[in-house]
Amino acid sequence: MSARVWTDDLWFRNKRGAYQCIVSLEYKNREREIAIYENNFDDSESFWPGINDVSFEVNEISDGKLVAVNVHDESRSEYEAPKKYIAWQIHGGKTPPRHLINPYFGKWTRTLFANNRSLADRECPLDFRQAFAEIVKDWVGLFDQYENKKDKYVIFTCLSLGARNIGKDYFAVADRALEMYRQGEMEIPPEIGCALGDLSQQDERGLLKAICSSVKDRAELIGILSKALWHDENFVYNADRELLLTENFQESIKYITEVIDNKRSAAYSLNDWEKARIRTCLEYILGVLRLLNSIREHIRKTSQYPKIQERYQSVMGRDIFSSALLFFLWQEQQTA
Repeated sequence: MSARVWTDDLWFRNKRGAYQCIVSLEYKNREREIAIYENNFDDSESFWPGINDVSFEVNEISDGKLVAVNVHDESRSEYEAPKKYIAWQIHGGKTPPRHLINPYFGKWTRTLFANNRSLADRECPLDFRQAFAEIVKDWVGLFDQYENKKDKYVIFTCLSLGARNIGKDYFAVADRALEMYRQGEMEIPPEIGCALGDLSQQDERGLLKAICSSVKDRAELIGILSKALWHDENFVYNADRELLLTENFQESIKYITEVIDNKRSAAYSLNDWEKARIRTCLEYILGVLRLLNSIREHIRKTSQYPKIQERYQSVMGRDIFSSALLFFLWQEQQTA
């Protein structure tokens, strides 16, 4: 449906600080209220709060409310319908879309759910929350639709980042992914650690148990736990101390020391894979050090810290993050 209205000083700012107005029109044979938002204008720069002659199309959203789209300022020019384009290729209905596994979508997902953000947070726009609720089941279903194991890896990475917002449907997918991992049919991304949350839910604790029993490579497990430590700050307080401190904390220090000792006499530097693994171990160590009061005894027994500082300076160069972390470790050794 298209419509045109004249308003007079009806624009006001909503809770998000954006301008909107409410108009009443006949829609499907009855009087209805329609919301007009400044960000729904066809030309974002044409809006100003004195507009009183607009045309628009009407969309009915999931909750039955009406929203104006393609809003046009008729005082500037008459509305022209947008151009239409002909597609040379049509995406097959049974074939999952490729754009959901490209790097851009992955980067967008990381940004959206960074720092354990939730769509339930107050600052999340209502319309975005509603849109997510409408497509989340289809999004989760993509894991089974993609056949290539690399595609499954990418989509499962994105799902793991948004696990808190997906809910129980995610954990069913995670069970299937871990089974495929055990069968050698796909790799498990370290981002599965983001789905562990703060371990307050039974599904989260069950997933951690399944991960620990399935992932036998110590470095791989440290990478997963590192993601968990940094995605939710309360994970470190609820996780098993033995798992964090004895099994993997000491293993991280041991690996870093061994790699650098092996390379000290070499004429070439560490390769990218070794640097990435060292960085993962460093991130894990710093994450665990939030439990300073619990691990001071471990620090007293660990004599490698003063040596690590000097060794890493030569390996990691002037990387700010690494240097800051090494100073932190050294400082803790000095004050323990």
